[in-house]
Amino acid sequence: MTNFNIGDRVKVVDQDICGVIVGWDGADAVVLADVDDDRDEWMEEDDDGTLVFPISQLNVSEDRSTDS
Repeated sequence: MTNFNIGDRVKVVDQDICGVIVGWDGADAVVLADVDDDRDEWMEEDDDGTLVFPISQLNVSEDRSTDS
């Protein structure tokens, strides 16, 4: 099982959503979706661009961390 950390780049399984883990909501990851994922189209006016996913629905991207 993969250990996820804040700052890891992830892709959502079976969806075209990629982003960075920015926090935790219990055991679920809070992911800031990439701008190029058309987040402006689905975000509501007061939305911060984050989505919450169970870690079982995430894969680590090739570029694992944004800290590099």
